[in-house]
Formats: sequence, structure tokens, C-alpha cells
Amino acid sequence: MLTANSSLLTKEDMTNPDRVPQWLIKEYQTFHDTVTDKTFPCYFGMKAENKGNSVMLISHRKIGPIYQKQWKAFLIYFRNHHI
Repeated sequence: MLTANSSLLTKEDMTNPDRVPQWLIKEYQTFHDTVTDKTFPCYFGMKAENKGNSVMLISHRKIGPIYQKQWKAFLIYFRNHHI
């Protein structure tokens, strides 16, 4: 299971109960179903999700506010891979 310090996940991680909690699998499935629906208005978002290139930051509300280190890791990853 992921720890509070783990912040970057692959598409495969998001459906693996050994890597993420069940609530996250359920929420990711809702996100995936929405974004990959043919009526979804963002072509690029749909393509990114289908290729496994979606980038998102997830924090469970029971953990509290999103930690500064998580935001920093997310922004550095995004800058290095998408600009």
C-alpha cells in the first residue's frame, strides 16, 4: 500500500488494490469512465487518459490538506514531462 510520501502513480497503479486503497480505485474508475466517454468534450484529455498519460494529484481528505511536498513533486514531474 502507498504511504503518505508516495505521490506519482501509473494508470496500472490506480486499479491495483495492492498499491492503492479501494476508495481510490472507485474514484479513479469514475474519472476514467467520464474522461474516456465519447461525449467527453476534451479530445486531448481523452487521448491522454487512454494512453495512460493523465497526470493528477490525489489526497484523501482524512489525511488533511495536500502536503507541500506532494504538490512540489507533482509540479516537477509535470514540468519535466509535459512542457
